[in-house]
Amino acid sequence: MRIQHIITIAAAVLFAALAVSCSGTTPEEAALRRDFSIPVDMPVKDLGEIQLIAATPKCVSLDKDKDCTILATALPNDILRISLVYESSNERVDGMAVDSYTERSTFLLPRGHRCAPKMGKQLMVVMRPVLIAQ
Repeated sequence: MRIQHIITIAAAVLFAALAVSCSGTTPEEAALRRDFSIPVDMPVKDLGEIQLIAATPKCVSLDKDKDCTILATALPNDILRISLVYESSNERVDGMAVDSYTERSTFLLPRGHRCAPKMGKQLMVVMRPVLIAQ
């Protein structure tokens, strides 16, 4: 009975490893998708830590035709107000190609936390904004 238990566990581990390796998803990307409930078919861009100076916009290139401008403002109780402007020269909206697309969003985030805002219709961007002194 004990050998059957070991064989069952080994088979489950091998199956899980095979599923991850066949999907082309790295363990890090799988963890991001799980932590932020990102659908499997949605592209993800992990920016890691983004250092920002208060009230100073920072432009980040997401792809050859996609940019995001990030602005952080410190609020009381270790809260950051994050304002984003996403611009794309190649976006699909309602199934149609759009040459120029802009989207704005603002949200609150506790200092030190990661976030995964949706940019446009087809991209999730994971980042950890950090406010630094000038």
